[in-house]
Amino acid sequence: MVLPVFCMINLSERSDKNMKKIKVLTLALIPVLAISVLMPGWALAGGWGNNQISPDQIASRFTDMFNQQAGWLGISADEIKNGWAEGKTLNQMAGEHGITQDQLRQKIQDARLVSLKSELQVLVDKGVITQTQADRRLANQQDNTNKRTAGGHGMMFGLGRHHGFDQRQ
Repeated sequence: MVLPVFCMINLSERSDKNMKKIKVLTLALIPVLAISVLMPGWALAGGWGNNQISPDQIASRFTDMFNQQAGWLGISADEIKNGWAEGKTLNQMAGEHGITQDQLRQKIQDARLVSLKSELQVLVDKGVITQTQADRRLANQQDNTNKRTAGGHGMMFGLGRHHGFDQRQ
């Protein structure tokens, strides 16, 4: 381990005030050095959550995202890809096609509701959860969505930063 240069200075040349600063800096550097030693191992292991995905999965996720967003705006996936490549936000592209932020938010909410219902039904069909649990989860999610929308916060997970799209206008 490499010690900071100030640790090699003759201690008799330092004042008490400087010694306190050096101790604080040394204590602050210990975690940084430890992380710098451990991080390469984490990176090789696939990151913090070991979430390695294949190139095919990446391509599939982006294809699905482009197609879904194209459906919301009523345009082609190629138009979405071009806007994305140019750094346009989903809100900007929606505005270019006469869709307000509120209309886009509603389209996203509707799509998420359809998706949630479908996913919950799969869980029920596979015996992972009961129909009662699915109904409660659906009601809870709808209630949370209504609270966020009524509070003026909107559904940020639908309009937030996602693969280059954010809600900036």
